[in-house]
Amino acid sequence: MELNNNTEGSGFVPSKEQKLSEIDEGEFFVNSHRKVRTLTEKQQINLLQYFEDQTLHIQRRFVSRLSPPNGYATISELIFDLNKLIGVIWYSIVSSEPGDESNVLSIVIEETSQLKLFGQTSHLLTISDNLIDYIEGFIHELDPEKILETILKLDKIFCNLLDSEALTRTEIVRLESIAERTRIAVALAFENITGYETEIGEVYENVLNRIT
Repeated sequence: MELNNNTEGSGFVPSKEQKLSEIDEGEFFVNSHRKVRTLTEKQQINLLQYFEDQTLHIQRRFVSRLSPPNGYATISELIFDLNKLIGVIWYSIVSSEPGDESNVLSIVIEETSQLKLFGQTSHLLTISDNLIDYIEGFIHELDPEKILETILKLDKIFCNLLDSEALTRTEIVRLESIAERTRIAVALAFENITGYETEIGEVYENVLNRIT
């Protein structure tokens, strides 16, 4: 896989043409000795643009879901790409070496200075907001396990950001709205699906407990 190595700094950023399916989360931020790289300001801007481009790419494929092969055939396929994007964004925030995803999400961030923030939180909020549309758009072809796992992942990420006071007041208000609307959307979408009652009740529970 090709990476765009900007010689101005020591960090790696993905190329525009790189597909989410090709991404190894964290590979953009480490060198051959597996040490974390620091991105230059220009690379940060390029990375934020990459996040935006990939978010729009997922949206376009969602809109074209009834017109394969350009659109997503299943929500599972969409969730796969979404999780890849979430993973890359999160790695860019915590500057963690690649490893088991559960270990990364269990990182306890004690202070904001531990985070590498340069606008990624806005993209995480947009992804979370869009997920509501994706669930409603695939209402008759849901994958409960993958959907709930993704929401749990986002819940953990936002809890880390809240605990480290990394979100602005405006972002917190937006997050609260997204969390509440997601709970409603999931409850309605899973109305006739059994076996996930506990998980449905826990959707963004940790985030809302911290906010309210």
